[in-house]
Amino acid sequence: MRILDRYVVREFMGPFILSISAFIVIMLSGQLFMLVDFIIQKNVPVLAVVRMLLYSLPGIVVQVLPVAVLFAALISLGRLARDSELSTIRAAGVPFTRIVLPLILMGAAVSVGGFWLGETVVPWASHKSETIVREIILKDVLPSVEQDIFFAAPGGRQFYVGKVDKALGTMERIMVYETEYGSFPRIVSARRGDVGEGRWTLRDGVIHELDAAGHVTMSMSFEKLEIIMDSAMETFVSSQKTPREMTRKELKSHIDLFEKSGIRVEGLRVEYHLKLAEPMAALVFAVIGAPLVTRSPRRAGGYFGVVAAAVLSFAYFVVQAVARSVGMKGMIQPVMAVWIPNAAFLLPGLAMLLAVDRPRMFSGRRAPRSFLLACVFGVTLVLTLSLLGSVPAAAATSPIRVCAQQMVFDGGRDAWELSGEVEITYKDTVIRGDHAQIDAGAKKAVIAGSVSVVRGDEIIKGEVATYDMSTGDVVVEQAWARLKDDQITGFLFASGAGLTKKDDYLRLSEGSVTTCDLDRPHWRIEVRELEVYADDRIVLRSVSYYEGNVKLLSLPRLTIPLKEDERLELPKIGYGAVEGWYVKTQYNYRLSGISSGSLFADYFEFLGPAAGIRHQLKLGAAGVLTAYVYELWNKASGNGDTTLELSHSVDLPADVKARASYRYRDYSSPGVESAPTVERTYTLNLDRRVEGANTSFAYTRRDVESTQNTEALSLSFRHSSTLPMEIKLTSDVSYRRQVKGEDITQNVLNYRVQAARTLGAFSLTGLAQAQVYVEEESTALPDVKPPPWKALTRLPELTAVSGRIPIGKTPLSVTLKGVLGRYTEDAMRGGVRSEVTSGKAEADITLRMDPQNVGKWLSVDGSVRGVLDAYGANGMQVALGYSAAVQVKPVAGTTLRLSYDQMSVEGASPFRFDAISPSSKVGARLTSTLGPLRLTMATAYDFKYQAYDALTLSAQAEVSKGVSVELSGGYDIQRASPKSLLGRVVIQPSPQFQLRAGGYYDFTRGQMTRVESSADMRPLPDWRIQWVAVYDLVKGGLVRGDIGITRDLHCREIAVTYQYTTKRVWLEFRLKAFPGTPLGFGLGEDGVIFGQ
Repeated sequence: MRILDRYVVREFMGPFILSISAFIVIMLSGQLFMLVDFIIQKNVPVLAVVRMLLYSLPGIVVQVLPVAVLFAALISLGRLARDSELSTIRAAGVPFTRIVLPLILMGAAVSVGGFWLGETVVPWASHKSETIVREIILKDVLPSVEQDIFFAAPGGRQFYVGKVDKALGTMERIMVYETEYGSFPRIVSARRGDVGEGRWTLRDGVIHELDAAGHVTMSMSFEKLEIIMDSAMETFVSSQKTPREMTRKELKSHIDLFEKSGIRVEGLRVEYHLKLAEPMAALVFAVIGAPLVTRSPRRAGGYFGVVAAAVLSFAYFVVQAVARSVGMKGMIQPVMAVWIPNAAFLLPGLAMLLAVDRPRMFSGRRAPRSFLLACVFGVTLVLTLSLLGSVPAAAATSPIRVCAQQMVFDGGRDAWELSGEVEITYKDTVIRGDHAQIDAGAKKAVIAGSVSVVRGDEIIKGEVATYDMSTGDVVVEQAWARLKDDQITGFLFASGAGLTKKDDYLRLSEGSVTTCDLDRPHWRIEVRELEVYADDRIVLRSVSYYEGNVKLLSLPRLTIPLKEDERLELPKIGYGAVEGWYVKTQYNYRLSGISSGSLFADYFEFLGPAAGIRHQLKLGAAGVLTAYVYELWNKASGNGDTTLELSHSVDLPADVKARASYRYRDYSSPGVESAPTVERTYTLNLDRRVEGANTSFAYTRRDVESTQNTEALSLSFRHSSTLPMEIKLTSDVSYRRQVKGEDITQNVLNYRVQAARTLGAFSLTGLAQAQVYVEEESTALPDVKPPPWKALTRLPELTAVSGRIPIGKTPLSVTLKGVLGRYTEDAMRGGVRSEVTSGKAEADITLRMDPQNVGKWLSVDGSVRGVLDAYGANGMQVALGYSAAVQVKPVAGTTLRLSYDQMSVEGASPFRFDAISPSSKVGARLTSTLGPLRLTMATAYDFKYQAYDALTLSAQAEVSKGVSVELSGGYDIQRASPKSLLGRVVIQPSPQFQLRAGGYYDFTRGQMTRVESSADMRPLPDWRIQWVAVYDLVKGGLVRGDIGITRDLHCREIAVTYQYTTKRVWLEFRLKAFPGTPLGFGLGEDGVIFGQ
């Protein structure tokens, strides 16, 4: 085999060296031809031209190596094939892949050598060659016309120029990276600029201050900025470099810098990865060129090899150019863009190479098609991977933005002096003042003169403010503030000698605080020091409470919890029908920053005493552990009622929030039929919410041990996310099982996975769904009604639906719907359970006409719909329907609408879920407005069932200002008898008074069944009276009766409430700003006349 390998390599080396030499001569001649005009016009010495061409030689060699490998492989193997040597060697039992293995290894070696040249010799040589062009040939102050240029300048500056317009003498997309100012680098970027003697003038740009990690910490805008250069441009223009003149390491450092600065780097990344992908083309050409000689062995060594090599080379470089352009635009990942040509040609090459020893893969007429399929597969694979690899760029760090009428920079102190309408913005915080000093090194700013700090609805005013730009902390002297907290209704007003504000912390010294918004507040608290921990608590020291100007209370320290479960609680005294008179007390405590809880001590007149504790322990990264125990010594049942709850919440890696809980209840109710009951509930919840994706999992199990044991199990999994190309993915899987005694009353499994995308006027949806009602024999209760189908699967279902598409300028529009899917339905048909599986193709077209006026009193509208469902061997279902309507306005205020809907169906669906029923119905609706009275009457006749729909009548009238009456009812035309009558009266002469009453009469029962009333009145500005009453005449009593009286004390209120059904009455006093249960009234579920 070694002899054979040496023979093949010897045959390869001759054409390889000849090809390299020929291509080098061609490309050098082309370069020389392009430079002829410059040489003649500039009188360039011949020696300089020779040096330039010699320096460009390594880059040319790297470019021609892959093509030379392709030509050499085709010519050398073609010669062996033409002289039948290749057939003889294969006839001796040597596989073709083994014959061409030396050529493939040579291609790999050439790739490695080309990469080494491209990383070591080519950058140096290219830079030398381009320097000759810039310094000797061009002799211009501006850099060369090439794009994406890098060069260094004196003073620790690195320059990048995106584009140069030599005709206008301007530059675009300029970036200056400075390293000799301050503790961290500074970046100056501008959209445009021009170069003068010893200076650059930049326009329309921004100055970015960076931290050690390269994140932008401060940003200052400018219209014009001059950068003084320590020497003329000509002295350092030779240092400029294009990406081709850099090594991968140099280019990578620039890419990292630009990414941290928020500058697009797709083009530079393409150049970075191309330095590796381009030399690897030699290996690709060796793999794809070798099997081509077997397609035409008698002609392979002649024109066929040369033509095939030329065609393949041209195709490769076309694909490379397209992919490179797409990558530079950011449409796909740069790394994928440069590797697409190699992968697209390597995969078909490997397929053909393996097929040479397996002729059935590429035999006869299948050969061209197989080759085409291999190419299509290769291109499709790499494009798919590139699309999947596209990811959104990371969010940029929020910078600090500074604006002022005048800016002065002191380089010695690395500080800025700002004056005139100073404005500093960081995220959602805006600080304004007359003057400011910014210490760029210490990242601190001092603002003076009419200072205001605005963050959302919060405002802080003062004389002087110190702003820490690294932390966002603000310290204001002689401050007044209007603050907001999620746990406070309204605002918290504070004033004092000094105020410190952080994201989640506030400190006030020697001041006062209130929630009353009056200039002279009803109440206030004066403090030596106040600390507010957002959404947690307020701590006050040396506290004095004032009502008006009267001091009512003084305390050395007061803590006001802000959390719902830690708020300040007052004793609750009331009366209930089951409990009797009761007193409920709750004391919230905090042992430390991680340990807090509540103690409960209650007494019920009829039930007895009760006590409990809820304690919460914050375990840092291990989460939050909560325990709750409550024991009622129930003298009504003679047993103790016990409640125990344990829960654990924790944030897991990958943004997953988890919560597990256990609840135990052991109780019994008073009465002869009561029995001890034990409940156990287990839950587990996992939730992950990130940008563009939500995932959740829930598990619940509840066991009840009593006279009849029950068991309930629930599992669910939900996920939604947005994939590339704006595809919205949703999935939902759930399982429910319930057992009562020995009977399984519920056993259901559901899953649904859907992918949807909007494409123009169409919504495209792919769906996989199964709804399975799992029935086990002898377990279903006789009164449990089964669903229409036991199981339905859609695997898959593809749907395309359009919006309303106008047809030109006509009043017509069309809606299109197409469905393609495969379904399995297990359902009851004619009392017999059967399963049907079939594919389905559906076309649904609806043509609509918008209402068209025919004269002043007549308008028409309508629609036509056609549906075709094809089920293959299971037949088809064709439906054609139309709807037509005429609207007549015979007199002003009166409208008569006549409509006809008809649907004809041929054939039938094998399924129940999509069966279309024929219909034919005519309808009429009359609406008339006579002054304050509005009358409505509607009915319809169904020709299929030869029956009338119920006649509905309604009358509404505003009999006087603020008083409205409504009557509505139904009349059964078939039986010629009334059905029901509903009456409502609403009296609301002003926003301070509202009274509603109504009743419902059932003609089938022959009696009034329900009467309701409610009121909301403010007889005096600070007094409010509310009641709700619902009387059920069928049940024979009040089902709801609530009354409440509230006294509004501006920023406080006191209320007395009585509930008739529970026989409870209680008194509440509240500060409106702090959390509490508000007094609310509404008919809710008990009201059917007035739904709220």
